[in-house]
Amino acid sequence: MSSPTAAAPIVIGLLKLSENANLCDWFDRVIRGGAASVFGTDISSTITLKIFHVHDGELPSSIRECDHYFVTGSRESVYDESVSWIPGLFQFMSDVVSAASEPGLPDVRLACICFGHQCLGAVAAGRRSAVRKAAVGWGVGPRTIAFDRTFEAPWFEPRLETLTLLTTHQDQVDPEALRGVAHARVLASTEFCPVEMLLVSHPETGAPRAVSLQPHIELPPCFLVPLFESRRARMGCELTDSAIAATLAAAQASGMDTPRSEDLLAAKLLVQFLLH
Repeated sequence: MSSPTAAAPIVIGLLKLSENANLCDWFDRVIRGGAASVFGTDISSTITLKIFHVHDGELPSSIRECDHYFVTGSRESVYDESVSWIPGLFQFMSDVVSAASEPGLPDVRLACICFGHQCLGAVAAGRRSAVRKAAVGWGVGPRTIAFDRTFEAPWFEPRLETLTLLTTHQDQVDPEALRGVAHARVLASTEFCPVEMLLVSHPETGAPRAVSLQPHIELPPCFLVPLFESRRARMGCELTDSAIAATLAAAQASGMDTPRSEDLLAAKLLVQFLLH
């Protein structure tokens, strides 16, 4: 795939949906890690992250304020009408997906994680109720997602069959809400979560505009393990113990505070999508 010009700065907006002070640093290292693995350190060093505190009501003034955007996770639910900032985010993401292409300019694209993934599913379906609290309960710890082996695109390299990523969520995109939505395609799934990865294109031209993952690529095990422990009363002892043990095992090769190779591989796919 072609590479961006090393001298050209790349501004990626980070739509931050959480008060977690470490979130920006965690995203910064996986985005740069993904970019370096695709285009080399020359490109990685030209990336600037511009932070928007969406959870405090801050959004870009227009979709062209940055070249592309990452949308983070959140403890909120897409369908929660009491959260004041969600409608603005929903509209901004809708604007990116439906924006007309501009001559001489690359299309603005989105890469979305967890809550961002769920919000993208809602945007594709045209309603926030496309996201629901899953009947199967909490999804926590490592989960191996299976990719659609029939999908081909220049940015979708390497062609993976499966990838094991870390998760923490209760809500899911309802696959029935996407039935008949021609500009949305599920790229990865599991029995537990049928919509693990989603591609959304312009509804008229079919130009790719957004890709998303339900699992996290940015949250380190050193954050997830105490998070699971803090939710023991809500999740139950058996699920909590299982999630902690599996997360510790998944961190053995990389360490507790370092992105795992699987996280960086997923980041590589997302960065390739944005910059291709």
